[in-house]
Amino acid sequence: MLRSYDEMAAGRAGEALAFSRKYGSKAANLGFLAHRGVLGRANQAGSVSARFGYELVPAGFGVPLSFYRNLVEHPDNAGLRTVLDEFIAAEKAGTLSPATRGERVHDVQTCFLNATIPPADLAAISAALDRVLPGVKRIKIRSSANAEDVPNFDGAGLHDSFAATVGKRDNPDGSCAFEVDDEPGGEVKRKVSPKSVACAVKGVYASLWNQRAVEERSFARIDHATVAMGPSIVPAYDTESDVTANAVVVTRVINAAGVFGYTLSVQAGNNLVTNPDPGTETEVTIAALGLGDEPTSYTITRYATPVAGGPARTEPVLTGEQLAALVDLARSVEPAYCAATPTYYAGDCQFVVVDNDKPASLDLELKLLANGRFVCKQVREFGGR
Repeated sequence: MLRSYDEMAAGRAGEALAFSRKYGSKAANLGFLAHRGVLGRANQAGSVSARFGYELVPAGFGVPLSFYRNLVEHPDNAGLRTVLDEFIAAEKAGTLSPATRGERVHDVQTCFLNATIPPADLAAISAALDRVLPGVKRIKIRSSANAEDVPNFDGAGLHDSFAATVGKRDNPDGSCAFEVDDEPGGEVKRKVSPKSVACAVKGVYASLWNQRAVEERSFARIDHATVAMGPSIVPAYDTESDVTANAVVVTRVINAAGVFGYTLSVQAGNNLVTNPDPGTETEVTIAALGLGDEPTSYTITRYATPVAGGPARTEPVLTGEQLAALVDLARSVEPAYCAATPTYYAGDCQFVVVDNDKPASLDLELKLLANGRFVCKQVREFGGR
């Protein structure tokens, strides 16, 4: 069944995270964030969203991993199964050169784009859109694989997300294609054509086989035959207001010892932090957390370069209040994640925020809208130091 993030959040916070086995980690982690004990909803008294005065976690739902397997096994998609099985066997054998791997990846992805989604599964997705996101016409279909956002393999930037328009017609033959568009401000985006729900879903499925994703899984010794994709569906992030910045908070100070704090990476506009356009750089800020009554201090170690070939900014992307809000959100999420995940931290979860020697940290990704509101895109474990 297709399950909304609020439905995933109905039990204990740890139970929301456990839905990753059926829906992939990104969808399950959004369910975790929507839990009233983490960020919750604005109508839940005492929640972080209620304190901020708006929804920090988007509405939406997860598509089960089983739908991906249904597509691969559908009788109309025998050609896809053959091409995919042959590619997996060759990748496991270690016989592919980078050039040949790229050619085979193209073949696999083309097969996915031209595949048939089982009609019952497509109807279930349409019904979930009507039930969970009534009246929403512009949506984002995001990757939620069982081989990303997991301990020891975050998979950041390996897969693709695609925009879709609810009600957009498919091509008569059901075919889809990738297109690359140059966006204003120098951003480069890969899109699907037509921008239908079916094509966006198939585009996300195909991105499970991006060349970099294949190479990273091979390096991590993840069995390609076991991977599956469960799309995570949310409204378009700019539905209520334009996106003015992207941000990632890592709940430790990277490449530093003895500093209790977080690392904040921020970029102006809608250029991603996790998978930035070539030639651009994010702003990096160290938030040194004050102990006791000491205030948090912020040190910018690099200003953002939002446009390839353009100048670096000379001013921060966010205001001091917005930086403080980012830290506030991360400080709310990490202890809750620690309590819900016994393997995350061996000590008392009330101290996890200021322990820079913890074995793992969290990576919290957000967007800032022009109306001043943050939208949490995802949270995952981060193993870097």
